[in-house]
Amino acid sequence: MQYYLQQNGQPIGPFEMDQLVANGCTPNSMVWREGLPQWVQAKDLEELAGCFAPASAQPQFQPQPQPVPMQPQVVQPQPQFNQQQPYQQQPYGQGYQQYGGGMAPGYAAPGMMPKGEILPVIETIKDGVMIGVKNFGSLIITVILYSLTCWIPYLNVGTTIAMLSIPVELSKGKVINPTFIFDSVYRKYMGRFFIFAGLYMMAMFTALLFLYFPAIVLAYSWYIAIYLLIDKDMHAIKALSKSNEYTYGYKIKIFLIKLAFGAITSVVISILAAIFILPQIEFLAILGILVIIACILLIVPISLGIDAVIYRELLKREDVTAD
Repeated sequence: MQYYLQQNGQPIGPFEMDQLVANGCTPNSMVWREGLPQWVQAKDLEELAGCFAPASAQPQFQPQPQPVPMQPQVVQPQPQFNQQQPYQQQPYGQGYQQYGGGMAPGYAAPGMMPKGEILPVIETIKDGVMIGVKNFGSLIITVILYSLTCWIPYLNVGTTIAMLSIPVELSKGKVINPTFIFDSVYRKYMGRFFIFAGLYMMAMFTALLFLYFPAIVLAYSWYIAIYLLIDKDMHAIKALSKSNEYTYGYKIKIFLIKLAFGAITSVVISILAAIFILPQIEFLAILGILVIIACILLIVPISLGIDAVIYRELLKREDVTAD
């Protein structure tokens, strides 16, 4: 069994049991091995008790060791680990583990999440699919309720703001209640929302005058601005500024996530069309159309689920604060 050892706040290893003491392990050192939920002191593990025998048990006379020729020590570079946040369960399930320093795939020691591993494309899409499918029925009812009431003055402002904040609700991990769009709290953001919409549209129009590309960059820079305005109770300008900070360095990843989802959707629908419609069998064609319609209906909930994952993961950045 192999163990990891903490020295100066950094994990090193792995080591065999008989190598721990030689590498500076003491009874009070923090160690971790596969199967432990968290780092513990070495003295708390029964299997390591023999490594720290009391001094009285040692023989009084020790033979002098023979000199051994010095061997060059090869030091393998250790990855930098995030030690500032307490361990949390991996957001993408047990099948996705981030690891380093020689740790076997499938296991990750608490507090050993390497920096920069935010928004992996495939795992973000998989998590978004799970969220979208879980909330499919609730989202359909939400859309129906919004469609029936969007013509009612004043009420429609709050419901529109609530609809835009759906990824915030999805990011909380619970199945949403379709009636949440009628909560009066969303009408509180009416003034901020109109200011935000005005600033956003003016900036986008100006950016489009510079041959379109700056507008794309702005769109991804402000990708979570509306969520911050509602979820973190920010003013419009601060929400735009903070969104730019949270997405800094991740705009390309967000673009790739949306691009990959669009490509996967197109491939799935094309395959279904080839299986059910191209054979020109009436029964299969009808069944295929129904399946394709179901897939199209799933696109919006899954897309919202992906946005929820993007928002949730970007908020975990330690170099940006919401203050």
